[in-house]
Amino acid sequence: MTDLSGLFRSRDAGVTWRKMSADVERGVPARKQIISHKRQFAIDPQEPRLLYWGVCGMIWASHDGGVTWQAVFGVPPKVGDDKTPQLGHALACAADGTVYALDHESTLRVSRDHGATWTELTKPPRAKNSADTPAFPFLLADGTLCVACRPSRGLAISKDGGNTWEMNCRRASFSPHVPRRRAADCLRLIRPANCIAASTAAQVSR
Repeated sequence: MTDLSGLFRSRDAGVTWRKMSADVERGVPARKQIISHKRQFAIDPQEPRLLYWGVCGMIWASHDGGVTWQAVFGVPPKVGDDKTPQLGHALACAADGTVYALDHESTLRVSRDHGATWTELTKPPRAKNSADTPAFPFLLADGTLCVACRPSRGLAISKDGGNTWEMNCRRASFSPHVPRRRAADCLRLIRPANCIAASTAAQVSR
């Protein structure tokens, strides 16, 4: 998980946490630029040791579950840089390991080699961005790439991996494939016996 100042990992279902972002902090002398939100972190769904973190205008990758990190895109802010921290890159990882990164100017990039190289794609249409409602990419079960941003009406949708786009402004009803019941929504399942959940009554349980 991420907060505004770092990346943390728990191996005991949230009882204890260890900070895992030392390499990033050493690589970014302008420490106040290390600011993050949850959309800036992605895990490869097939290989969970492959992690990606889009922070301070850069993209960082870990191939060992967060033990070590390498900068794979961008350059660190200069020492003494006291500008407003950049929003970084919002990330999404497809089932085949393809990683999509959307920066604060709505430029979309893709990596198909675990972050080693990045290619710029066609910019999504009308994907406005702001500090309050940053745009973010996500993927549907059939591989459709979408970019959502609350100031914009609808979703930017691409059926070809971000090469061409269309804007869907129709009202839609999303029905996730889970039973309709008044039960806690599982945030992330580590093992069947270890699940952290938030209920509709604003309670957290394990």
